[in-house]
Amino acid sequence: MSLFKSYVMTGLYFLERNALDFDTWNQSMVNRCGREVKNHLEDVRQWSLLVSYMRKGPRPEKKNCWEFMVCGKEIPGRHAGQGSVCPVALESRLDGMHGGMSAGRACWVVGGTRCNGEVQHSYERKKHACGSCSFYQAVQAEEGKFFLLTDELLLTRTQ
Repeated sequence: MSLFKSYVMTGLYFLERNALDFDTWNQSMVNRCGREVKNHLEDVRQWSLLVSYMRKGPRPEKKNCWEFMVCGKEIPGRHAGQGSVCPVALESRLDGMHGGMSAGRACWVVGGTRCNGEVQHSYERKKHACGSCSFYQAVQAEEGKFFLLTDELLLTRTQ
């Protein structure tokens, strides 16, 4: 376990030195830790990303849903006073997920959001609407193989 922890801390070091793309990070890890780390790179990267998000919070280069969709329902947002603040902006349990603030990059997990002009109350309803959402698709493309599926986020949220 201490060897894996060492790998994760090394991975974290490279992430926080802006080796964000997988190829650069991968090569840095192999150069630093040796070939034996190759079998563990995907797990090490996921844990390194998670620790980084928890330590640093949101990454400024990644847009939250309210920035992408320009809805103005964030805190403080230009439309937040005209009704309620979006529940995504209030959901602190997903802060840092996919590098976002609050649930800003995991909005598809939070009920009560207004999507396409209609409130999406239930997870079942959101599941169908979010699959075709341009923001959902953008986060999925940006995160690549590190994108956490809805079911995984729900488990994270309830723990």
